[in-house]
Amino acid sequence: MAAKSARRRQEKGPAERVLAQLEVAGFYGASALGLPDAVNTRFKIRQEAVGNYDVIDETNAITPVRMDPEEMSLKIKALGLHLGAAKVRITELKQEWVYSRTMQPWGRSPDLNYRYAICMSILQEPFLIGGGFQHSGHALEVGFKYSYASMLSVMVANFIRRLGWPARALPTFNGPYLVCPTFIDAGIGEDGRCGMVVAKEFGNNWRPAAVVTDLPLVIDKPVDFGLQDFCDKCKICSEACPSGAIPTGGREKVRSVWKWQIDPVKCQRFWMKTGHNCAMCQKACPWNHPNTLTHNLVREVAERYQRIRKGVIFLEELLYPGTKKPGPDPKWMTEELSKYLRNG
Repeated sequence: MAAKSARRRQEKGPAERVLAQLEVAGFYGASALGLPDAVNTRFKIRQEAVGNYDVIDETNAITPVRMDPEEMSLKIKALGLHLGAAKVRITELKQEWVYSRTMQPWGRSPDLNYRYAICMSILQEPFLIGGGFQHSGHALEVGFKYSYASMLSVMVANFIRRLGWPARALPTFNGPYLVCPTFIDAGIGEDGRCGMVVAKEFGNNWRPAAVVTDLPLVIDKPVDFGLQDFCDKCKICSEACPSGAIPTGGREKVRSVWKWQIDPVKCQRFWMKTGHNCAMCQKACPWNHPNTLTHNLVREVAERYQRIRKGVIFLEELLYPGTKKPGPDPKWMTEELSKYLRNG
């Protein structure tokens, strides 16, 4: 989508062309890490190589490293957090969440016959996402975090393979599975009105990274912090949605699951009409505030006291009315900064 937007703006002036290419710059890493050679390569360590860590195509099986599943799960989570994930959780991979076929250009059928899914959430920079649909900064940030998430997926999968266990990365452009239900199963967050997984700690302002594996692990449980009732009372994201794709009414039964069903056609048509991606639903969610003492206290109150949630929503709209409107691009992406530097 960002690439199409950039092509449509090539005939405009230099400044517009620069912004158009900034929108797609961040996606290059995700595109490269989604190729089959990056995702499906099997590895073994060649001991005689320089530094003892040279990697070649696997020709002999590696003796699996065996560790207590609980200890290994903690090790995997610690690795994901160290690499930059905000939250790492583990669930059993349900085959009903795996695609029956793929639309990737290489045409291979999905092969996700693994037992576990390691789910990692990668936070986005709120100011850039706040640009909404009128600016380029949010597209750059989305592409960058998709690339970063893809890198984490590949790194964790390769780590597990080096331990002698099968694993497959699920990068952004080669992950044939349903992200939201898998991450809900893992306990990253709950299903929100916006159609995204909303985490208690950082809302919906994040991107997914995942790995599937047969490495014995301990699974986490889904979470319930009152989001379903909160979203029933809150319509901030639907009011902020410029395309009208997010419903304002209650949940409906979709393929045996009660949820808020967004309208993806309206969303995509709006993107095509404006020539930009849109992130207003990620900007507007009340759960997206930083982890300050005040906001964390409000989170706890909203989770524990159902009767107070309407008051929390009222204060959100009173104190943060700007969340429903697009914000500016960072100065370094605009001509104003160049003028400032020249004049300074």
